[in-house]
Amino acid sequence: MLAEKFGRTYVTPWDARKSVSCMCDAGFRGPACEQRECPTFADPLGGLGNEAARDCSGRGLCDYETGRCRCFAGFVGSGCQAVDEGFGLR
Repeated sequence: MLAEKFGRTYVTPWDARKSVSCMCDAGFRGPACEQRECPTFADPLGGLGNEAARDCSGRGLCDYETGRCRCFAGFVGSGCQAVDEGFGLR
């Protein structure tokens, strides 16, 4: 089973016993591996970021066509991993 390859076990969803799926190359995701992943890091304010599988450090939205983050106001960086010092969040 594909889930077992990744150390996951689940039994209740309808597809729990299915073994067909795509394994994407690094940097891609989606049902057919057609989406580009965005960079992500730890949340610059100490919340949940990449360790909780949140795109763009939990401080922006990922554009899966380009693989680039659109950071929320007050955050900067390729993965929204830094506070914009001029915005006054700290």
